Amino acid sequence: MTSLLVALVFIANVSLAARIYVVNSLDESLGWADTETGESHPQAATLGNLANHLDVDGNRIFVVNSGLGTLQIIDRLTLQTIDEFAVNGAVNPYAAAVLDEQRVAVTGLLSGTLSVLYIDSGIADTVFVTGISPQAVHRFGDQIYVLNTGVDFPEYHQGTLKRYDLETYELVDSISVGINPQDMLVVDDEIHVLCTGNYLDTFGTVEIRGMETLELDTVLHVGGSPGAFSSDGSTVYIAAGGWAGSGRIFRYDVGSRTILNDDSNPISCGTGASDIISLPDGGFAVSCFVSATVEHRTSSGELQREFLMSAGTGAIDMFELPSYSEPVEVVPNSRAIVKAYPNPFNSVLILEISGVNTASAVDIVDISGRSVASLPVESGQDRVFWKPSNASSYHVASGCYFARLRSPEQGRPVKLLYIK
Repeated sequence: MTSLLVALVFIANVSLAARIYVVNSLDESLGWADTETGESHPQAATLGNLANHLDVDGNRIFVVNSGLGTLQIIDRLTLQTIDEFAVNGAVNPYAAAVLDEQRVAVTGLLSGTLSVLYIDSGIADTVFVTGISPQAVHRFGDQIYVLNTGVDFPEYHQGTLKRYDLETYELVDSISVGINPQDMLVVDDEIHVLCTGNYLDTFGTVEIRGMETLELDTVLHVGGSPGAFSSDGSTVYIAAGGWAGSGRIFRYDVGSRTILNDDSNPISCGTGASDIISLPDGGFAVSCFVSATVEHRTSSGELQREFLMSAGTGAIDMFELPSYSEPVEVVPNSRAIVKAYPNPFNSVLILEISGVNTASAVDIVDISGRSVASLPVESGQDRVFWKPSNASSYHVASGCYFARLRSPEQGRPVKLLYIK
């Protein structure tokens, strides 16, 4: 009897480290920190004047330089600037969201505009007025979401949440939200809107709304003046300032809507908690503007590591670093997915495949078996990429998914964990 030769390959372990990237806006630099090794570099790349926002998208880092009015694109691996161009139509560009491989959207805080630019040239596909002092912008499914803060200093008005069609840019919905909304995120087919208040007598709230209708479901009164938040799917972490003395972090449970920490019992951190990001290890990282630090903390808020950065530590994002430790048997020359990394992931998933000598596809389904994506594979192709935020007809929520390469062997599916 002839035995099949079996090879061992390694799939990314579910316990992953992350490389945190942070903008030092006063120092005009980009810093990074590794949550596994403890290594860090506070000034790894040069940024422009008043760098205000960053978005890590695969191997590219997009930075909005508000003072210069530019969008800077940095290679994540070399930390060299690939391109930098003016944000056409925007006065004081504030935040950016990568829409797809070709386009990026940027809000103009003082011009009240949204500019959609082609990434390869910087040429504007469209520029239009969206409201008073827009800040946050995201792509969810086949729509662009924009938060207009309503701030016309010194007046603080109700903000608006607007949705635009991803392709035509036509307005789909416009609703009023709380005072000075500065951030939004999606968890389990609901959109959470963080409203900062007016810093005097109207304080922080979170509005939780259904994604389909945007109808208000719950308002959480967290207090203080929170400015940014992030979620691991079960808990939401909020950076809530604290510009004198200790910084402040709030938390609430997604499922029960229970506030765990608010203005009455905040988690203390470095001075000036300005941005926050959930991490693959179940914890989170918070940037502290005044103390110029990034803190890696557990889900309950216990300090794991503190990284010293540079002046004006603000906007933060991260990239999951794969580690290979789980051996999986794969028969050579058969069609199969041999690696999926990083896993869990929150931006782009890489699927390495073998044995494809005719056109095929990788099918991705949710836990109910519903199709989420079909990724074409050409003959000889050895890897494909999946970016859930680019899904056009299906809103991809945080959770468990499965990938299988179409083949006569019908190999076992690979389990994937997507965390926003």
